[in-house]
Amino acid sequence: NHLLLYPTTGQVGPREGYEIPMDAAWQPVVINLESGIVWSPPVNASSTQACKRVYWSQKLGILITSETHDNIPTVSTYTYDGYKLASYPGTLLNVSPSKEKILLDNNILIDLRTNSRIMLTWNLEDDQGPFWEFYWTSDETRIYRCCYYYADLAKGINHRFSTFDYLDRQGNQ
Repeated sequence: NHLLLYPTTGQVGPREGYEIPMDAAWQPVVINLESGIVWSPPVNASSTQACKRVYWSQKLGILITSETHDNIPTVSTYTYDGYKLASYPGTLLNVSPSKEKILLDNNILIDLRTNSRIMLTWNLEDDQGPFWEFYWTSDETRIYRCCYYYADLAKGINHRFSTFDYLDRQGNQ
């Protein structure tokens, strides 16, 4: 009985080399289809995720959003009608396919159903640049992160593969 929309709130002239104007901003809006009440979830305007700044968790009956609270990046959960349920300090990095788990600040996984937390100890210092690609198993007990990282959430372990871990059929690297 709710609808999440991303209307465009303006446009700017075309960038150099482009003929079409660019959308200036998307502001998510939630409409209660029974009461007609409309509200705008707070979002982190600097987010590079554009339209994916608010996540709808149908199983949990919540919305998940990135926002800034007192200059601190924060992830908050809200009811569909706009009541804040919880806040977690940190930058939202990834949301599981079921929208029941969130990954904050590269290494904190929070299960929103149980509020349990798992600290991932994968060391990202040796890699160049940010790695944003995450792949979840269908049961969401494991995460694979581009390009050489793996976490088994059920066992609470994570690992970084090296090229030495990969051998051909003859046992050669």
